[in-house]
Amino acid sequence: MTDAAHDWAASGILRAELAPLLRAIQQHRVFDDPKNAVDIVLRSPPAGVAAAAEQLLAGEPSAEQLRAFIEEHFAPAGSDLLPYQPADWVPHPPGFLANLKAPTGAVSGAPAGSAVAPAAGALGGAAEGGGAGDGGEGAWLDPGGDEEEGFASSEELRAFGLQVHGLWKLLSRKATPPLGAGPLPSTLLPLPHPTVVPGDRFRETYYWDSLWVLHGLLASGMGATAAGLVRNLMHMLGAVGHVPNGGRGYYLNRSQPPLLSAMVRLVAEATGDASLVRDALPLLMREHAYWTSGRKALRVRGADGRVHNLSRYWADWFEPRPESHAKDTATARKAAQAAAAAQEAPGGPAAPTPSAAAAAAAAAAGEAAAEEGGGGEEPGMVPGGGFLDARVARRVWHELATAAESGWDFSSRWFEDGATMATIRTSQIIPADLNAFLFQMERNVQWAAAAAGDDDAAGRFDALAAARRDAMAAVLWDDAAGCWRDGVLVQPAPPSGENAVGGGPAEGGAAGGSGGRPECGVCGVRLSSGVYASNYVPLWAGLAEGDEELGARVVASLEASGLVQPGGISTSLYATGQQWDAPNGWPPLQHMLVEGARASGGPAGRRLARRVARAWVRSNYAAWKATGHMHEKYDIRSAGGGVGGGGEYAPQVGFGWSNGVLLRFLSNYF
Repeated sequence: MTDAAHDWAASGILRAELAPLLRAIQQHRVFDDPKNAVDIVLRSPPAGVAAAAEQLLAGEPSAEQLRAFIEEHFAPAGSDLLPYQPADWVPHPPGFLANLKAPTGAVSGAPAGSAVAPAAGALGGAAEGGGAGDGGEGAWLDPGGDEEEGFASSEELRAFGLQVHGLWKLLSRKATPPLGAGPLPSTLLPLPHPTVVPGDRFRETYYWDSLWVLHGLLASGMGATAAGLVRNLMHMLGAVGHVPNGGRGYYLNRSQPPLLSAMVRLVAEATGDASLVRDALPLLMREHAYWTSGRKALRVRGADGRVHNLSRYWADWFEPRPESHAKDTATARKAAQAAAAAQEAPGGPAAPTPSAAAAAAAAAAGEAAAEEGGGGEEPGMVPGGGFLDARVARRVWHELATAAESGWDFSSRWFEDGATMATIRTSQIIPADLNAFLFQMERNVQWAAAAAGDDDAAGRFDALAAARRDAMAAVLWDDAAGCWRDGVLVQPAPPSGENAVGGGPAEGGAAGGSGGRPECGVCGVRLSSGVYASNYVPLWAGLAEGDEELGARVVASLEASGLVQPGGISTSLYATGQQWDAPNGWPPLQHMLVEGARASGGPAGRRLARRVARAWVRSNYAAWKATGHMHEKYDIRSAGGGVGGGGEYAPQVGFGWSNGVLLRFLSNYF
């Protein structure tokens, strides 16, 4: 860890001398939102606060006493950032949405016959709780049908766009002045440029959110602000060795989907800033090494019998996430209880399957995502003593942080039984979308190297992209379904030429035990049969570029998947209560699948792209009129503006990537 990374990881209330205070705050749940506990800002140097806290804690304070102490010694969460008006923001940008045309005719969110459930049996065995293995996966789906466009005129649409453009001024931030040359007063990472935040509780920079914020900033003519945002991410990469999940010290243990190369290329091509490409090139090579080495790298045998290199998510963390401490503790407790139940079952520990253990936990304690659980016992403890199996706790905490690295926190996509958080196994999945992002990164680095005149690097990354394309075709492509799928690690590797589709998210047999590197030197892979929007992200990343037949097959698969709904594209078919599942539609998924279909899906892809983009705008507009906000996610069962829900925090408004996708769709599809 670099000196900067070490200082950042131990900033604000994360400092070692303040650890007893933070532990007490978390145990007593002083804050309704646990993220606020790690976002508060020191009013004075930490040594004095730590001494005062030691005296307070000696008397076993109540939650009210802790709250009073915090108010005296800390400024509120978010006070380390100030509102900021970017110099390139103007109320009426020149040429803003100049090509917008009046809506004509009805546009269907999902014409009759397009949003159909998959064929019976396509998802494998059943799992209790309505999860990904449930045979009733289509029950929540709206069958679709024509709906009115919902817009009176192009002027009404442009006015909506201008209101969303105005949100950039409200979401722009700069850091407050530091206390001096001493320790950082909060967990906020020091960045060289002002930033644009997602909004609401997400009051700092976030990695993958930034790509769609950039799309919106460029649509608003704010190229300088966009370049500053990219350089902030480059600064963190240079200081830490990877781009953290977000701009806080507690996010340093993980990254997020690696999209910096796409951001560099987007902004450089829009602004003509060649210096951005030159400065980014060595950093992008460093990021590529981060994602293709160590615990993130895997060697797997494909259906072609060859060994291929692919990557997975892997967070360097084995404790509760500081920003979600109580929830992570409760989830680990339930997993430990399930493991104990399996140990006590007839036949001993070898008899129950992992899914059976998960079912026991669910039956005993309910879905972990629905409650925080527990009382005031020590973090990582269960009533009456320590965790029933500390190894289970560490594994679960690692898998939760790893899921957060994916951006999909949380989803049945990561659950062994397809329904229950306690069965999470993110590191045992080879994600189709992650490897598509890395393919795109390799092509973008090749482009940047060629622009910089580095022919050797350009050739090397061109070869890496070709190898990853082959690997994804051999390992993650499902020819029968016409899409890519996540791979589930299995042990041992199957015989050459075999790569059967398994039982979907509810299947067992993952390699790797307690979250470590898979024991196989060359891992076998079984394809998940789960239906997720991520199965189609490789289309956006360019995996079908130049192959019209392949692109058309993927678009046909998407249209037949059941994911295309009246209000947009669903994240999955599974209504689990997790936010990265049905019926939620997320802005980045809409943009990636729409643009992928448009670019590589032929005439049918262009028709689908237009239909989905316009349905998404209609839904956003309806929600705006009803609530006055842009939302983090939407309910796509209709285009009536339903707001998304589920997950471990209340629905958020603002909202950076929603604004960006909305403005991009208005620019391209109206």
